[in-house]
Amino acid sequence: MTMEDYLHFEEEAFKTPNHGDIVDGIVVRVDPDEVLVDIGAKAEGVISSKELGMRGDLDSTSLEPGDQIKVYVLQPENEEGNVVLSLRRARAETTWLVAAEKQTDGTVIDADVREQNKGGLIVNILGLRGFL
Repeated sequence: MTMEDYLHFEEEAFKTPNHGDIVDGIVVRVDPDEVLVDIGAKAEGVISSKELGMRGDLDSTSLEPGDQIKVYVLQPENEEGNVVLSLRRARAETTWLVAAEKQTDGTVIDADVREQNKGGLIVNILGLRGFL
């Protein structure tokens, strides 16, 4: 291995993620106020417990060390040098990508009707709220 190869390897191994990236991570530690996630960057990523408890469908008790998850990069580096992550945003972005792919393919998707009003129906499609 040449020095150039080694430097390229080091650069790739500790790449700093950018805002908006969706990256794979492994849950390292679950605390009452945050979840630490190894995303292969120079510092661990942090998911705030506030982010997990916003709507009640996610909470830190559903995560355990060793869990593999996809996370969205909110902030490449905070004051403590950690990457600020969002599990909720990663799930939403991934769901939108799946929905767009199904639309492109012409795949029919089942929807659950949640509400009805004089203009139409409010539906849940793949966890997304929609209007028909």
